[in-house]
Amino acid sequence: MTSSTGDSVSDDITRTTPPTNILDSLQEACAHGRTEEAKEILDRWKNMSNPVPRMAHLLHPALQAAVRYDHLSTVSMMLDEGFRVSYQEVRPALANRSMAMLQVFLDHGWKINQILGPSVAPALT
Repeated sequence: MTSSTGDSVSDDITRTTPPTNILDSLQEACAHGRTEEAKEILDRWKNMSNPVPRMAHLLHPALQAAVRYDHLSTVSMMLDEGFRVSYQEVRPALANRSMAMLQVFLDHGWKINQILGPSVAPALT
């Protein structure tokens, strides 16, 4: 099967879905606090032909790994790159009692009083 440009549909999918090696490499770099490497990987993903924004959720485990291991500069860089703070990131920061991580979230626009999700109270309650 081919697309309207003559490429195969599987080629279209490959160009719009981050390859597993990028996802794995990003998660590993974030888990180990290698901020510059993580930034290079994110830049590579952004420069792929037509990355689909809805696929960005596939990159969130890398952000969660950086939060879990309290890599402040890596989390800050990812938030600078447009990642959004969600309950999946707040929960480990609260569990770790990482006031520095919560400050990074606040510095990037996180509203500490916002409801974190369905049936999840704000962080201050």
